[in-house]
Amino acid sequence: MSKTLFIIFSFWFTLPVFSQFKDKNFFSHKNDKEIIESVLDSLKNPKSLESLFLKSNNENYKSLGFNYKIYSSVIYRRKLVITCDFLYLKDSLISYVLKPKLPNSKRLQKKHLKFYNNTFEVTEDNTIKPLFYNYETFYKPLKYYKGKRISYPEIDHFMSTESGLYYGEVVGIYAVPIENWKLLLDLEDQLTSDVILQLLYSKNPVSRLNTIKYYYLNSEKFADKRDEIENTINWTSLRGDTLINSVYGCFSEHSYLRIIAKQLEENYIKQKTSQD
Repeated sequence: MSKTLFIIFSFWFTLPVFSQFKDKNFFSHKNDKEIIESVLDSLKNPKSLESLFLKSNNENYKSLGFNYKIYSSVIYRRKLVITCDFLYLKDSLISYVLKPKLPNSKRLQKKHLKFYNNTFEVTEDNTIKPLFYNYETFYKPLKYYKGKRISYPEIDHFMSTESGLYYGEVVGIYAVPIENWKLLLDLEDQLTSDVILQLLYSKNPVSRLNTIKYYYLNSEKFADKRDEIENTINWTSLRGDTLINSVYGCFSEHSYLRIIAKQLEENYIKQKTSQD
């Protein structure tokens, strides 16, 4: 596993290096208005939107496990940034999340908002809210989950890819909390054994992994369903070779979910044995 030193700002603003595109970028000779209009015209047809973003020559595929994949792409031109996450089941496009970002300039913000023509919700601080297409499925557990679904906005969000795809606790020299782990800790008052079992079937692999970690750190709280939870952990973590982006301070690495889960289990067993 290779480790790479990276600056904290590059973690939060997950935009790639764009200098490589230059004239090769399909959008380099179009103005902001033309690009935004092209995106808006494609919204009703997910395949058209996907084809448009493929022309950006900037994409990143990631397996989520259980035949789900996410393909993240960005259209970038000077002060214009539009990212989109496309989500697939068995290579069939089923959902997307479109995330335009406004420039810092107030003048350009006003100009771009006019181009977007009220298509997106905008917060008071001029942040454009993501546009979701058929995303409800990613709030739900994997089809293998047989329990009664427990649905609250915070739980649904944590189970989805929007809760973050980085594994770890903090990032950078200032120890900024990593989103997915922080969201799980915010749920602590709701974490019963049944909720833990449901979270282990999240479509987001980092949510599954952080749930495993939280269980092993707090197993005594879930003693009433220990066997069922640990059997579920073994089943969900060993299926497939899902790669996870792990962050440790200022370092990141790619690790297989099953390997991290096994390490968590071994640490748990060692701690349990030493206490006995």
